[in-house]
Amino acid sequence: MIATFETRINGYVVDQSRSQKGTFERLNPYLTYEAKDFLTDTAKIPALPFTPTNRRIFGYIDIPSLGSDVPRFLFEQYINGSLVQEGIALLTDFSEEKGYQLTVVQPVGEFFGDIQNMLLSEIDFGSVPLILPIPAVIQESGKDAICFPSVVNTDYYGTNGASVSYSGRVNDYVAGAYTATGPKVPMVFVRYLLQRIAAIAGVTIDGDFMIDADLGKLVLYNIRALDGATEVTFSKHLPDMTVVDFIVELRKYLNLSLKFNTVQKRLTIGFTDDIFSIPCTKDWTSKLVKNPSKILERSRRLQLTMDLDSNDTLQKDRPAAIVDYLTPAFSNDLAIAKVPTKFSTLLVDGTGLPTAKQQGATTEFAQLEKKSTPRLLFWNGIVGGYPQALPTRAGKSLYWNGPDGLVNWAWAKTEAFRRQIHYLNCEMLLTEADLALLDFKEKVHINGVNYLPVRLTNSYPLTQPTSVLLVSA
Repeated sequence: MIATFETRINGYVVDQSRSQKGTFERLNPYLTYEAKDFLTDTAKIPALPFTPTNRRIFGYIDIPSLGSDVPRFLFEQYINGSLVQEGIALLTDFSEEKGYQLTVVQPVGEFFGDIQNMLLSEIDFGSVPLILPIPAVIQESGKDAICFPSVVNTDYYGTNGASVSYSGRVNDYVAGAYTATGPKVPMVFVRYLLQRIAAIAGVTIDGDFMIDADLGKLVLYNIRALDGATEVTFSKHLPDMTVVDFIVELRKYLNLSLKFNTVQKRLTIGFTDDIFSIPCTKDWTSKLVKNPSKILERSRRLQLTMDLDSNDTLQKDRPAAIVDYLTPAFSNDLAIAKVPTKFSTLLVDGTGLPTAKQQGATTEFAQLEKKSTPRLLFWNGIVGGYPQALPTRAGKSLYWNGPDGLVNWAWAKTEAFRRQIHYLNCEMLLTEADLALLDFKEKVHINGVNYLPVRLTNSYPLTQPTSVLLVSA
């Protein structure tokens, strides 16, 4: 059967050569943990001819007076009626003789627009009025925005605490109310911050992470006092990390999955461990071309490590509660796959409150330039007479180790996956429907082994086998 293919720009079918060919590369976005390795699909599209129909669809860009801005278009490629590729098409060159030259990308590097590379502490997220008397939680539009948990930190004012009758607790709370003295430090809910990022960038952020009850209680620890302010300006209480770093480091700490759809302007945040629980329903054994090659992987031990705040003297020398996790040795000659994160958490003192020992950021005693690194806590509400944000909540801990540790509730299936992985490099007789229905979360079965697709490359129309890299799952 002769393949039929159709290209649509902004939903309109364009004129194209009957002999038109192109190439594509499809990549699994779930198997990397670094921002620089965000995996996105690409395609090379042959020039489209200069015709009246195409002139109209491309907005008469050939007319010089219309300017030199690089136009962007929604691109869709159909083969035999199946959508096999979509993305953002950039018009890179044009001439009447050669036609319209396009590059099709998934521009994750521009996903958040103007705030993509701005520090969270520099973005105008607005403010909320400070309610008096101060409640444990302040909401904005019905959503938990900030909270005021008590934190034991005897060094907040350095050696000057006694001179201002400092109790040694940030957000000190006595008899059901915050005390009049001592620093008041608001802490921003992670989910609220993600929702504000989405609103400012004009994108949607959704997924299981955004509706999980326990993870909806995550807050960002900080040390910046209000110093008498009558409103809470969010940016003053956020870490010095970019939007992308914030999301990537969350991924590496909590083992989240990120799926960017730049056409729909949607980021779906889920849980990587859930991917390995999806049952295999596709058998691709019959599609395999002879002589595949098996590639062994030595880096099958997982090391999880967090950057600690060097300004917190309690975390010097990495106390036992916050040591790294390392998969126990189970075979000879294995290497280690290290996943570091800039996020960490706090220790807990004998009273059950989170504790640190570092100077705070406050106008008092010229301490406004003091910094802290990104740390997470779970808001637990009023417990034992104190508003509490702790490294633990409902059987989940923000430490790597222990029965409730991250390695058990967020990383267990990923660790099991890495222990057994190998790769299969092969060629497969895939159809347009196979490509259209491809979901990188779904396993495929080949000769007794389940695999996740890692990379697929080919040219279209599909007149030859597709080069496929798979990883055992």
